[in-house]
Amino acid sequence: MGATPVRAQLLAVGELAPGRSALLLRLPELIASLRAGHALHLLHAEAGGYRLRRVAPVTQIDLIAGSVQVALQPRADGGRDSLAELVPGAQLSVVGPIGQPIEIDPDA
Repeated sequence: MGATPVRAQLLAVGELAPGRSALLLRLPELIASLRAGHALHLLHAEAGGYRLRRVAPVTQIDLIAGSVQVALQPRADGGRDSLAELVPGAQLSVVGPIGQPIEIDPDA
């Protein structure tokens, strides 16, 4: 049916560029399998039983800290994604990696 979600802890919320938020997640279970070009499927339970789902591209990986930074897509209406309103310590379910890694030529 699909990959089993793992738990991630939100470490910080930042801004990559105006209107573009980033989440720093502690995610040691998946960190070794992540590469540039991958994305993560983020799931968060909301009030009323709703589940918020987002696909977020991986923007930074810290193997030593076991953390990964993902970017949230800007909203069409200019508002802020509700995931960016979470506070450090919040728990999310994560599925990944999804997508294809980017091959980086070390000689380039």
